[in-house]
Amino acid sequence: MLVFMKQHGRTILFAIIAVSVLGVIFRIRVNGYTGFIHAAYGKAMEDVDLNGARTLHDIDAVKAAAVRNRPQISFCCKEILPQKEINLKDMLTAEDADGNRVDAEITDIVNEAGESILYQTEEDRRNKVTACDPTSFLFPSVGIYVMNVKAVDREQKMAEVQFRIPVTGSCKHW
Repeated sequence: MLVFMKQHGRTILFAIIAVSVLGVIFRIRVNGYTGFIHAAYGKAMEDVDLNGARTLHDIDAVKAAAVRNRPQISFCCKEILPQKEINLKDMLTAEDADGNRVDAEITDIVNEAGESILYQTEEDRRNKVTACDPTSFLFPSVGIYVMNVKAVDREQKMAEVQFRIPVTGSCKHW
């Protein structure tokens, strides 16, 4: 037995100390939180505020914000002719999960060749400097254009949608 204690004594002593230290660390109580990990998480999330709801204290509000639906964006496409001024913003509507209107932002309009007709350069795109106004927009020629639209509600839920816009060359009279 003495030989066993000499050979494995340090290992056994280390294991006893490690188990004791881990027991103390994970059973520690700080501000009502038990265990080191739970106390550290509680301290880290102490100042986090999601629209007036304390994360650890009002879990129902956090769950409701997480499962909230993204805004719904719709586009009412009218007949669009080339070189005829139209208001694209009037054709867009966006509503949040509660049915309230939110602002829909046109992020880009791309022609069939994949080139942006809303921005002239990549620098303009980064700085959000448009080449034309979406409230009085002119499509340059006949074709199918892709319009990218983004909407963000008050809970910061975001929706992005693409609409294909046909621009025809003739006006139909009914």
